[in-house]
Amino acid sequence: MSAYKVVGVMPDVIQAEIEDILGDQNIIWGELKGSTALATGAKGLIGSALARALRAGNKRYGLNINIVAHTRQTHGDIRSEFPMEVPPDYISHKLLRNGE
Repeated sequence: MSAYKVVGVMPDVIQAEIEDILGDQNIIWGELKGSTALATGAKGLIGSALARALRAGNKRYGLNINIVAHTRQTHGDIRSEFPMEVPPDYISHKLLRNGE
């Protein structure tokens, strides 16, 4: 038997963090209504947390945010042409290089 217990779809800690984000008065959720958000690195810790928070915001506040979760690109430049039918209104991107 595992020492870890997953409750529902998400572990309790992740769900609690999402609830904190949804209740944060500094986030103006209404400004995101109907927008397209591109989250690069969506398989990583920060990118996946952002995608989950946006999805939860969609559900809680009925925002109809189009979430584009880009998971892996081993080469390229975020400033170059990005093949999307609808250009994003918001982009979350952080490039971390090993050793820098």
